[in-house]
Amino acid sequence: MEEAEEATTCFQKGLTIIQDFPKELKTKNLLLSSLGNIYFDAGYYDKSMEIYQTMNECCTTDLEKSIALNNISTYYCLIDEKDSTLMFQRKALHYAIASGDPLQIAMSKHNLSLEFDSFDELDSALYYAQSALKGLPKKENHGNYYSNLGDLIFKTGGNKDSARHYLNKSLAELSIEGKST
Repeated sequence: MEEAEEATTCFQKGLTIIQDFPKELKTKNLLLSSLGNIYFDAGYYDKSMEIYQTMNECCTTDLEKSIALNNISTYYCLIDEKDSTLMFQRKALHYAIASGDPLQIAMSKHNLSLEFDSFDELDSALYYAQSALKGLPKKENHGNYYSNLGDLIFKTGGNKDSARHYLNKSLAELSIEGKST
């Protein structure tokens, strides 16, 4: 509802309350994830990183660990720390695979693709883009995955018809917000 300050206050109150329930790590993890995302979206990257690190410490499942490490990796990519970015994202993929969750696995591979692209390692970016798309469950929206693959095929000098094909497919599946960016 675009009320970031109010949401932040509510999440902080929730974290205070949850301290009385130390066994509720899943709830604490969800509160931390949401609060970290709000800080990140608002541009408070260092504060979001603190929250993501705390979140990582509260994880009890491989899926939760993958989500936390994905967030940490995104922070490092933002500040252009290549080695840390790729290390945390590879760990996120490891935990995603261990969780057996196909969507989380595809998302981790997609994130690796985006991060390799941001560091101009296009062959690795292309590999992970293709792998992510193959593993993405059919029921999920493929728009961003098609767009990324089409863009990478174009950037790497691949078949222009293939690039056009994936970019056109992405337009058919992207949300209105995605089409406007």
